[in-house]
Amino acid sequence: MKTRHRQDEEIRGKIASALKKAVDERTQGPEDAARILQVKIGTLYKYMNGDMIPGGQVLWRACEQMGLVLDKGGLHPTSGRVRGSRALEEGDQYELPFINESVGGEKVNCRVRRKDNQYVQVQLRIKLAG
Repeated sequence: MKTRHRQDEEIRGKIASALKKAVDERTQGPEDAARILQVKIGTLYKYMNGDMIPGGQVLWRACEQMGLVLDKGGLHPTSGRVRGSRALEEGDQYELPFINESVGGEKVNCRVRRKDNQYVQVQLRIKLAG
């Protein structure tokens, strides 16, 4: 039987708290997070309770899709926004990295919504004059 070390428990706790925070702030709930991470909901709860440590593929998806970073400090949320689109530094260009996003401004109002697994609905309003 594998012995548990204090350091393992600490790592497990840090991963659990980072996942909880990401699920709360950057998904539409645990079911959405389980879909994004491609795990069963029960497995996600085991990760968030610190009962299990996610494998490499799950951690990779969490970093890519939920805006987490894995580095020497552990697993933690990025400092920038993940959900919600943002304006780029220059010009009136917008980046829409995820589904179910909205962008609003003086000149542009855009909504992107997932209709089902095959279709995305895009509503774009652009103010051209005055």
